[in-house]
Amino acid sequence: MTDLHDTTCSKEPLRVLSLGAGVQSSCLALMMEAKEIEPPDCAIFADTRAEPAHVYRYLDYLRSKLSFPIHVVTRGEGLTWGITETCQGRKACGTFVLPPLFLSSGGILWRRCTMDYKLRPIWRKLKELRQRRPVTMILGISSDESKRMREPKQKYLTHEYPLIEKRLSRIDCLRWLLTHGHPQPGKSACVYCPFRCNKEWLALQHYAPSDFAEAVRMDALMRHAPLLHKGNAGYVHRSLKPLNECKFDDGGQTNLFEYECEGMCGL
Repeated sequence: MTDLHDTTCSKEPLRVLSLGAGVQSSCLALMMEAKEIEPPDCAIFADTRAEPAHVYRYLDYLRSKLSFPIHVVTRGEGLTWGITETCQGRKACGTFVLPPLFLSSGGILWRRCTMDYKLRPIWRKLKELRQRRPVTMILGISSDESKRMREPKQKYLTHEYPLIEKRLSRIDCLRWLLTHGHPQPGKSACVYCPFRCNKEWLALQHYAPSDFAEAVRMDALMRHAPLLHKGNAGYVHRSLKPLNECKFDDGGQTNLFEYECEGMCGL
């Protein structure tokens, strides 16, 4: 539950970084470690257990560099497990879940994977950590994606956007990481997330073949999930072709998501 009407006592807010281990939130975490931005009390990484391998490698890198703790939270056995249960007609943790598949009948499924496998685990961890303190959630949203800024619904929660306050774009974050000797993170998004452009699918296919193979497997698994209307089919690529039959070097799919899924993308 989101605990919208919680009353808090007058204590100093708990400062929490929402960490996705993508470009912006990783840069923000390392800037905090360098004391260029006020550090948090902790970070929370919502692990869907479906991220590309490079995300987990960068998370390990951040652990080796950061002095503040990183709490890793997961709902159930993770998103792949939840989708598999859904495809077998069973609810995982009380809900059916599919990513925003492109539908053969037209349109796209409503995205609820973010809410169920990113936000809810974070909110549960906040409830455990805060001990009725107010919370300042620090979000790695950069100046070029200010449209993603949202006011929280929870009364105990406020959002802070240091990258926007410093007028830092995604490119600025990449430059900061390079200047300070850090490796550059990759995109943070589940391997079978439909919100990828052809360039990103091609990179996954060429440079992370095991991740691409998992995306192909899940694409096939979800094709005729019981949650879809009878006769409808779902695809992770907007061409409405099986992923292993798609050509990714012919223009095609526009990047619908545009930026990293930093844990709070559904707000």
